[in-house]
Amino acid sequence: MKSPLRLIASQSIAALSSLLLAGSCLVYAATRPEAPKARAEGRAAVKSERAAAKGEAPKPKAPLDFVENRGQWDAAVKFATWRGAMAASFEKEAIKLRAGKERPLSVVLGFEGASKGVTLAGEGERGGRYNFFVGNDRAKWRSNVGAFGGVLYRGLYEGIDLRVREAGGRLEYDLILAPGANLEKVVIRAGGTTSLEVADDGSLVMRTAGGELRQTPPLTWEELPNGERRIVECRFRKIDARRYGFVAPRRDRGLPLVVDPGLEWSTYLGGGDWDEVHEIAAAGDGLDQLL
Repeated sequence: MKSPLRLIASQSIAALSSLLLAGSCLVYAATRPEAPKARAEGRAAVKSERAAAKGEAPKPKAPLDFVENRGQWDAAVKFATWRGAMAASFEKEAIKLRAGKERPLSVVLGFEGASKGVTLAGEGERGGRYNFFVGNDRAKWRSNVGAFGGVLYRGLYEGIDLRVREAGGRLEYDLILAPGANLEKVVIRAGGTTSLEVADDGSLVMRTAGGELRQTPPLTWEELPNGERRIVECRFRKIDARRYGFVAPRRDRGLPLVVDPGLEWSTYLGGGDWDEVHEIAAAGDGLDQLL
């Protein structure tokens, strides 16, 4: 049975507003005096009790789609994804994030010194399709647009790929190094931030005018010839106020290496799923602003 077509008209694009990503996994949080985590947990408990009373099982969350650009957006955008109050677009040398309305957050993770030959490819094609019928110019309408479960940046740096994917409803990125590849070539400029700091626990704190993004210390492993993984030390490398990278001082450069940072967002958003954002108002034209 074919998956139903998904229609995105102009009014629904307006509803898909406030934007964000994460890579590593990234998320935006507005600073407020209330306790959003407690409220989110309370709402979840009420929903669970109501469902239990009705004999209903919890509804599974829809997987995150990475939609390819077939002319419905600016040519620089290769893929885009969104959920709730957040969205992200993926370009050859950057990942763009946006969220919020009254105090909108826009962050650009730019890959400095990236290869001019980098290509983006979708991974894990979905069964559903998207239709974009926006505006009066039929020549700009697009139908039967494919979506994927992730995006692979091939050849981002020499011997280094980057994979963007969903993990538990979150957006994450992995750096994938071939044997001999130089991890220190990876330099990421966090545009839209005011400062970066490596905290005592090894997290990377990215400060913005509207809140903080905190990336947890990168889980990193070498891939052994027998297929096993061997965990190795890796940490963030702060280059200056807006640029960072990674260093793995004891890695075996003769082995493939995977660097997988994560985002600690529950402190700010009250949950680990993109559609559980309650403290960020949806912007009326957020998706248009991002793309």
